[in-house]
Amino acid sequence: MDFYIMWANHDVKYNYWNYHKWGDNEERLFNPDVDWDKLKKVTARIINQYFHLPNYVKIDGCPVLAIFSIDNFVRGFGSEDEAAKAMEYMREEVRKAGFPGLHIQETQGGGYIMSDERIAQMKRRIEKFGINSEALYNMGGFTSDYIQYGKNALACRAQMDEAFDVPVFPTVSVGWDDTPRFPAKGAEDVTRFHQTPQSFATYLQKAKEYVYAHPEQPKFMMINAWNEWVEGSYLLPDHYYGFGYLEAVRDVLEGKYD
Repeated sequence: MDFYIMWANHDVKYNYWNYHKWGDNEERLFNPDVDWDKLKKVTARIINQYFHLPNYVKIDGCPVLAIFSIDNFVRGFGSEDEAAKAMEYMREEVRKAGFPGLHIQETQGGGYIMSDERIAQMKRRIEKFGINSEALYNMGGFTSDYIQYGKNALACRAQMDEAFDVPVFPTVSVGWDDTPRFPAKGAEDVTRFHQTPQSFATYLQKAKEYVYAHPEQPKFMMINAWNEWVEGSYLLPDHYYGFGYLEAVRDVLEGKYD
C-alpha cells in the first residue's frame, strides 16, 4: 500500500489522552514542539526510514510530508522567520538524499469558513514557507446532521479553492463521535442524523468531481478515516452497515455515480 506521513504535531492534554484515567485534568501531557536539535533527528529519521521506500508517495519525485499544525510548528521555533529556515533545512536535507525536493502539505485540523484575516495569514505562510498543497484532517463545517455537515464542507472547500494558488486536496469524513474519549459530551457533539454509506458516497462523489475539475493537480482525495474508532470515523466494517462504507468507496471510484 502506498502511504505518506502526517506529522500530528498537536498538543495532547491528559484527559484527551485518557479521560477515564485523568478525568478533568486539562494540563498538557505532550508538547509537540520541536527545536533545531529535534528537527534534525526527525528529518534524518524520516528520510532514512521512509522516503526511500518504493511505496512512499511522491509528487513530481518529491516525498510528501503533511504537517497537521503549521501554527505549532511556528510556535516551536519562536517565529515565522525561524520556522521558514527550518522548512528550508528539511528541503535541503531531502535534496542531499537524492530527491528533487520535499512536498510539504498543510493539513488543517477541522476546517471552517475562514475570516479574511486568516486567509491573508495562510496565503502569506504558504509563500513564506513554500507550502505545496492544502488539505483538511476532517472535511470541515461539522454539525450533527451529516447532510448539512457535507454542505458546509463544500463551502469550506470552495473558499480554499478560491483563496489559494496551491492544490487543495478534498477531504471526506465518515462522521464524528468522540464520546468514547469524552463521555461528558452531548448529542450535539455527535454526527447522528443521515449518516449512512449512501450519504457518504454522495460527498465522496462530490470530492471526485472536484479532483477531475482540477486536472492540473494530482488526483488525491482524503478520507477520514480508516480506523478512528474513538472518533466515530472509520471505513472498517461494523455490525450495523457491514462493508457499506468500503463498498461506497469502491462504487464511487469505479464510476457507479458518474
